[in-house]
Amino acid sequence: MRVGGTTIIGKALISAIKTIPGLNIAGAVLNAVVASSVTFALGETSMNLFEKVYSGEELTDVEQSVTESINKFLPDIILFLSEYIKSKNGKLSKENIIEFVSKLLEKTVAKKTK
Repeated sequence: MRVGGTTIIGKALISAIKTIPGLNIAGAVLNAVVASSVTFALGETSMNLFEKVYSGEELTDVEQSVTESINKFLPDIILFLSEYIKSKNGKLSKENIIEFVSKLLEKTVAKKTK
């Protein structure tokens, strides 16, 4: 991924979040949620790549692998975020960010252990 890729991902995620009906999130809270979501997706992407390298899988195109991995995780994160925001009646506070990230992590761990 080129420099500035996380900025592009973040802006795309913010655009997707703003399309959720009834959403009323302050800018700082939205930025924090997006930053944590992008960081989470990049962490998952890194783990996937490290697992491939560890298992001896040949990575011929790292940029393509990163892109595919991010495309795999971000839609799930956007869907989970949308459901979480709806459960809060479209209103998030800074306190909700920690809860959101914790629930996202729990969901991801549960999905991997199935």
